Amino acid sequence: SSSSSYSSSSSSSPSSPGKEHAVAAVDATVVDSNASTTTRSAAVLDQSAAALERTLLGWLERLPQDAEYRQGADSLAAVVLSVVLWGRAAWIANHACDDADGTDTDNDTEASSNSTSAPAAAAPPSISVALDTAVSLMGRVVADFVPGYFLRGDTTFLQTQLRRVRLCLWFWDPALAVRLFDDLEIPPAMFAVPWFITLFADVWPIDRVAYVWDALFSVGPPLLTFLAVAVLRAKRDDLMRVGVGFDPATGEEFCNPETGAGAFSTCMQIFSRLNAGERDEMPNVRWCVLKALSMYAQMPRSVVAEELEHEYKDVVLGSGVD
Repeated sequence: SSSSSYSSSSSSSPSSPGKEHAVAAVDATVVDSNASTTTRSAAVLDQSAAALERTLLGWLERLPQDAEYRQGADSLAAVVLSVVLWGRAAWIANHACDDADGTDTDNDTEASSNSTSAPAAAAPPSISVALDTAVSLMGRVVADFVPGYFLRGDTTFLQTQLRRVRLCLWFWDPALAVRLFDDLEIPPAMFAVPWFITLFADVWPIDRVAYVWDALFSVGPPLLTFLAVAVLRAKRDDLMRVGVGFDPATGEEFCNPETGAGAFSTCMQIFSRLNAGERDEMPNVRWCVLKALSMYAQMPRSVVAEELEHEYKDVVLGSGVD
C-alpha cells in the first residue's frame, strides 16, 4: 500500500515521528504566561499531552461511525492546537499591554473623574473554550484538505494527490520526472504520503508549517499539489546529482545508470532525511511557497482538466512570482 507508513491504528494514543516537537510546541503555549520556568516540569508536559489528546478525541467523536484514527492525525491536531493557543496567548498579552498603558498615563486620575466607570475587562477565553475551538478547526482542516482519508479504507484523496504530483512534475520539470519515475522508479507514493496526510506538519518544524498553512488557507486545497512539486524542484540538484560522476580522462560529467540499487538507495535516503525534518535537507520553505503559487497560477487548465478547478485562482494571478 502506498500509505503503508500512514495506515490506520487501533491504538487510542497518538504516535508519529513528529509528535515530540509537536507536543513541545503545544507545551510552549499551554503554560500560563505568569508561571515560573521552574514549574515547567513533567506535570506541564502531561498537561500538553492531555490537551493534544482531548483535541484528537473531540475531533474523532464528531466523525461518522466508520471513521478511524490514522497516523498523522496527531501532527495535524498539534499544529491546530498550537495556533489556537497562540491566539489565546496573544489575546492575553495584548490586553496586558493595554492595561499597562492605561495605568502609566499622567492623566488617568483626571480622565477617570470626567468619565463614567469603565466596563470590566473581558476575561480571556478559557482553556476549555480554546480546546473546543481547536476541535472544530481540526474538523474543518481535515474536511477541506484531507477529505475522506480518516474514513475506513478511503484513499481516494491520497491516490489523487499522488497522481497529480506525477503529472505536474512531468509538466514543470520533465528531466527530474524522468530521473525519479523512469530511471530510478521512485513514485510519489514512496516519499510524498506524509506531505499530503499531514500538510507537512509531520515533516517540518511548526514555524515552517504555519507559513505553509497560511498559503494553503489563502489559496485552497489545489495548492498542496504544487507545494509538493516545489519541494521536489528545491531538491532537484541533489536528486539529479545521484549517480553522476566525472570522467578523470576528460573531466566531463557522465551519468552512470549503474545507478540501480545504489542511486535508488541514495535518493531514498535524501527523502528519508527530508521527511525526518533534518535541517541540512530542509528546503527554503518561503521559496517553495512562492514557487508553488507561481506554478499554480500558470498551469494550463487543459493539462489537468477538472483537477485544478478552484475559485481561488485569481488570488495568485498578480503575484509576479517567476
